Order: sequence, then C-alpha cells, then structure tokens
Amino acid sequence: MYSHEERDGSINYAKVIDAVCKSDIAVKWDEMFEGEISEEVCLNLMKDLIEAYCKVCGLGVAKRRFNNFRKKPVISMPTRHLVASRKRK
Repeated sequence: MYSHEERDGSINYAKVIDAVCKSDIAVKWDEMFEGEISEEVCLNLMKDLIEAYCKVCGLGVAKRRFNNFRKKPVISMPTRHLVASRKRK
C-alpha cells in the first residue's frame, strides 16, 4: 500500500487492488473461500477489505505527513528505553 502513496499523501485504491490481484495473495484468498461463496462475492469482499485497510492506514499516513509539516519530533520505539528507562526493583 505504501508504494502506491501519491505525492499529496493520498492512496490510489485502484492501484493497490490491482497490485494485490496480481500477487500471490489473490490466489491464497481464492483458496480460502473456494466453494464457500461465489467468485463475484469473494472478489468484492477482497476489494472492500483492501479499501477499508487503505482508509485506516491512510489516516496514519496523513498524521505522519502532518507531523512532518509541523516539524514534530518523531522517536522510534527501539530508542524508547534510552528516553524513559524503567527502574529495576
């Protein structure tokens, strides 16, 4: 999904869906629902799930871009122990 992020921070859902449909994930998805639901319903479910995921992750992309715009400092989690270490008993 992140590789399809546009310069303005938006995510092109059609490109993400197309990339997923051309990957191994689509084959595994089909195997998971084979014979349980129709192919059309299966495809629509996958597209809706991808779009929902992109919208949720898109909020994180927007917040990251907004924080960069505001010059808000970002600390990665691996360095958290250096900033606020816990006291041992």
